[in-house]
Amino acid sequence: MKNLIIVSVFILGGLFAQVDYDAQIQPIWDNNCTSCHVYGHSSGLNLSTSGVSYNNLVDVVSQNYAPALRVASGDPTSSVLYNKINNSSTYGGVMPPSGQMSASNISLVETWINELGSTTITIAAARAL
Repeated sequence: MKNLIIVSVFILGGLFAQVDYDAQIQPIWDNNCTSCHVYGHSSGLNLSTSGVSYNNLVDVVSQNYAPALRVASGDPTSSVLYNKINNSSTYGGVMPPSGQMSASNISLVETWINELGSTTITIAAARAL
């Protein structure tokens, strides 16, 4: 019985786990994107550090694909970034240009974007406050 409780707590805990942007998402940008997307990049998208990248992505209108958002909280398929890393061809070619990211990284980014929509206040609303 004790083992069943421990396993149940572990499984349920996993259901409510959230993606940690600093520990899980920023390293994806560091390994795949920051060779180009730094301060001064022609797209205006700087992904060089956690605070900068998050603020440049979440609920921000894409410079090249306005009025689409770079990352639309809770909606990966409406997010320019997700479409580019997933190679949907909705917003131009795949990113990074060297080739598509791993399926596990794409899935993690998708989960993170979905989780952004589960907050009680949107990022845009928080910024307005």
